[in-house]
Amino acid sequence: SGAPPTPPPVISRVFQELSRGMVNVNNVRKISDFLFPFPYAQLTSSMLLLNMLVTPVLSSILLQTWYACASLSFVTIFAFFSLNYIATEIERPFGLDDNDLPMAGFQVVFNRSLLMLLEKTAQRVPMDQSSIIEAFEDAHGDDADSEPAPSPRLRRMKSVMG
Repeated sequence: SGAPPTPPPVISRVFQELSRGMVNVNNVRKISDFLFPFPYAQLTSSMLLLNMLVTPVLSSILLQTWYACASLSFVTIFAFFSLNYIATEIERPFGLDDNDLPMAGFQVVFNRSLLMLLEKTAQRVPMDQSSIIEAFEDAHGDDADSEPAPSPRLRRMKSVMG
């Protein structure tokens, strides 16, 4: 079939990750498809306007100096409007604004990950424990006459695995 023999747990994990990715994409799509309800948006705008008109009047009554009144009014009104604009920006995560998600960058990273799966080293099937020891001995030699005694690491691997 041309595909490398892959153990079932690996294939299962691949499909699990693809499924999780689709669920996450659909969750983000819900955010952009279902906007904040219009009556709430209108109420929020009305309350911001009321806050902008009432805060300076009340702060001028409660505070003694004009600069304290101006500072308090500016900071509170600015904070509430900033929160409103941040919420509006978060509501629309897709697009070309500076604060939108970098979808093109995400796609490039995802494509690189997929291309990495086509590399020869990524298509090798993982070895079992005995094959690992044999490959290690083949690479480093296990003949006592030509090689020094096996390293403590190799002895530990042999004792743990069999």
